[in-house]
Amino acid sequence: MLEAFDLDLPRGQLSAIVGRSGCGKSSLLRLLAGVRPPDRGTVSGVPSRRGFVFQDPALLPWRSLRENVALPGQLGVDTEAVDAAIARVGLADHADKLPAELSGGQRMRASLARALVSRPEILFLDEPFAALDGATRRDLASIVAALLPGVTVVMVTHDLADAARLADRVVLVDGPPLRVVLDLPVGSERPRAPSEVAAVVARVEAVGA
Repeated sequence: MLEAFDLDLPRGQLSAIVGRSGCGKSSLLRLLAGVRPPDRGTVSGVPSRRGFVFQDPALLPWRSLRENVALPGQLGVDTEAVDAAIARVGLADHADKLPAELSGGQRMRASLARALVSRPEILFLDEPFAALDGATRRDLASIVAALLPGVTVVMVTHDLADAARLADRVVLVDGPPLRVVLDLPVGSERPRAPSEVAAVVARVEAVGA
């Protein structure tokens, strides 16, 4: 349940939404992104140009990486924008490969490129690192961080360490009904030392325990 929920999303920053499973954080993300319409009421204050990256890359297996990234073409996306988005995530040399020829991390980067191709003002990420190994998570996190401050990013994750490493602020939520329990600014520059990450995680865990 989500009623009268207000969340400030600072422009050009990455906000990580964390919380226990089933509290409603992924539903919140889908509502903000317009992927899921509200049962009643309205969602306001979110820029109209939005990108969304699901936990599953959801690439069409019979289409090349370039063809998958070009799927939002009905919105008027041109070839130059497709190639620019692919290059931005470091996959220019793989553009003609099928999804089965890509690693898990490359498929997730392709999904990110597809979200970027329409030049969103705000980008929503739903558990983007959940299925990736450590090194691949770090690579993708670096690509996401490089998008800032040109794009506002909102990420849902169950991993507090991922949130602490990457986010400008960590928002701990609980529910239902969904509510903000902690809104913690993370002031240090990226990349963050393990001690800084551990300190943020400890702050969040202390409130969420």
